[in-house]
Amino acid sequence: MKIRANTNSEQASALLITMLITAILTFLVSSYLILTSSQNQLVMRSLCWNTAIPVAEAGIEEGMAQLHQNYTNLAAEGWSQSGTNYSLTRFLGSNYYSVTIGTQGMMCTITSKGYAQRQGTNYLSRTVQVSAEIWSFTQVGLVANSINLGGDLKADSYDSSDPNFSTPSGQYDPTKASDKALIADSGLGFSMGGNSMVRGYVAGGSTLVTLSGSASVGDLSWNKKGAQLLPTPHDTNGYSLTAQNVQVPYTAAPPPVPGNIGGTNYNYVLSGGRYMAGNIDSAGLATTMVVTRPSALFVTNDLQLASITFLPGAHLNLYISMPSLAFNPTIIGGTAAQFTVLGLPTCTSMTMNSHTLFIGVIYAPQLNLNAQGGAEIDGAVLANSFSCNGNFFFHYDFATAKNWITDPVTVISWAEL
Repeated sequence: MKIRANTNSEQASALLITMLITAILTFLVSSYLILTSSQNQLVMRSLCWNTAIPVAEAGIEEGMAQLHQNYTNLAAEGWSQSGTNYSLTRFLGSNYYSVTIGTQGMMCTITSKGYAQRQGTNYLSRTVQVSAEIWSFTQVGLVANSINLGGDLKADSYDSSDPNFSTPSGQYDPTKASDKALIADSGLGFSMGGNSMVRGYVAGGSTLVTLSGSASVGDLSWNKKGAQLLPTPHDTNGYSLTAQNVQVPYTAAPPPVPGNIGGTNYNYVLSGGRYMAGNIDSAGLATTMVVTRPSALFVTNDLQLASITFLPGAHLNLYISMPSLAFNPTIIGGTAAQFTVLGLPTCTSMTMNSHTLFIGVIYAPQLNLNAQGGAEIDGAVLANSFSCNGNFFFHYDFATAKNWITDPVTVISWAEL
């Protein structure tokens, strides 16, 4: 008996298996291609994501350069102006950044958006923003529209950035004092009598400074009364004072909070960036503060500080708007060049108590500053008026001028938006 194989069935089975294997292979290949494409997109996105930040930072660098080089004319070098904002777009190959400098008084904000090309006109972007302060005035000594001395004035200079002219920690050392002090009045001039001595220069507005008694003005080698005239006059007139008012730096910022730094508890900790508070007085006259990084603090009402501690590299710009204050905190670990008090036009009165020491810079064009007998300022002062009801000691820190001459821009904060 002969058996006949069913070849049609076998062929159909083989075809079905072949189709099934082909479908599986097609699925696997498609999945692999999709996975590869997804991975490629992820890699490209990651590459663009990582590239966008240095592109944005390049815009920040150009904004900073513009502030340094053209801070009196920000519309220069191809920047376009719209109100108080200045903008520029620059390509870096297929990538580019768009940077804007927004100004408000002495405060400015640099915002840079970096674009990294993904494909064609498809770009990925990231934004970086820097807050900074810009100055157009150099601190030169103790200057005001009017000066009234009620006792002996002792003035000289030092340099907190140079140990040859200061202590190792950058404080005033009388054995290393220099003769760069300037006491200047843009009004009718002022009078110096008794045993007053200025190692440096004095200047009046419409008239010369009046010297009487044993008052002396000159360089370190000058040991006579009166003003040294050669090789250059140390008593001049024609001095004029032009200073921009301090404006509201910002309208919102977090308040500083208590904290422990290096094992020490502080009522307020400034760890960089902007801060704002109505009152800084949580412990009354015993209130303490520490500054760990460059910071700005805007205080609108009451301010009482026993001490401010500065960590290395820290700087504090303290904005005050209250009408009057008595203020002379102990500065720990910091120099005059690290601490600046900026008085808004509403701040018109400040008193230094007898035999107190202020280390820092006071910049307040509308401020009437009164010092009691024996008070001392190490740093620099610009005010509307200065008066002293007794002997007064002023030691001009030349580092406060050096910092602003070489770098008129101070960065307050950096953040990615």
